[in-house]
Amino acid sequence: MKTVTVEVVPHAEAPWAPQLKDARWAWRVTAPSGTDVACATRGTEAQARRAAQRMAARLGLIVRGQHVNAFKINPSKAVRDAGIKS
Repeated sequence: MKTVTVEVVPHAEAPWAPQLKDARWAWRVTAPSGTDVACATRGTEAQARRAAQRMAARLGLIVRGQHVNAFKINPSKAVRDAGIKS
């Protein structure tokens, strides 16, 4: 089964993290293919963990081929916004 990995570390220990002034925490979510999403935050460790968990859930859906569900796209709203008439 394909799974994603999550890392939450202090910003100083994360050379892969974006450089952000006064950042305290960094997180990275990596797909089995090696594709990753990384972020640095000034928030608390709990906030960084929660953000990483949310992104891991979305990336997990994409890995399993459920692209539409990954970001909760409402198809009828997308059609309406695009101006497509049925």
